[in-house]
Amino acid sequence: MSDAGGLSIAVESVAGRAVVLHLAGELDMVTAPGFAEQVQSHVTDRDDEGHSIALILDLSGITFLGSAGLAVLAEARNLALARAVNVRVVAQSRTVLRPMEVTGLDKVLTVVPDVATALDSAA
Repeated sequence: MSDAGGLSIAVESVAGRAVVLHLAGELDMVTAPGFAEQVQSHVTDRDDEGHSIALILDLSGITFLGSAGLAVLAEARNLALARAVNVRVVAQSRTVLRPMEVTGLDKVLTVVPDVATALDSAA
């Protein structure tokens, strides 16, 4: 688990199918660079046969989502598209969903209510 200021990120590998980044805290201009590093590091992960695996961004523990965090989400989408990686965002709170709706990110990223749904839809 890494802790960048007001953000903690726990990385979970799920049976070679996916990498889940569990975020908790504030995702803002101070903490976004650490999140971006984690995304860049894991978007290239592969299974034992060399196939890309899903990247799941669990934002259920986020208490604030600023523009810098939104920019990292947009970049995660672009990186995933370029590498043919399924990316899913786990979010239910208005704190996360509203900024994504206002910016249109909810239209270009697959947003699901929980990690189990993300794992099922990323297969």
